[in-house]
Amino acid sequence: MTMVKVQVNFPKEVLIKTGRTKEKVALELKQMMALELYRNGELSFGQAARLAEMRHSDFINFLGKHKVSVFNYTSEELEEELQDEPLK
Repeated sequence: MTMVKVQVNFPKEVLIKTGRTKEKVALELKQMMALELYRNGELSFGQAARLAEMRHSDFINFLGKHKVSVFNYTSEELEEELQDEPLK
């Protein structure tokens, strides 16, 4: 994916109150955006996992935590996505 920078203004008080850093908020926003784009069918599983900066297995757990089904595409698409996952 080619990346572009998106700037969001966020209340400093929220960061202080929640103990989050700017970097943590940026990652969480990307993860939630990936979740919603996947849920709405706008991104494939692999694209959403990359946007969320997660391995496929971690993204599956993330989807489950947020009650989003991973089986939202064909078996051919699932097979293709899993072939792209590097073994670790």
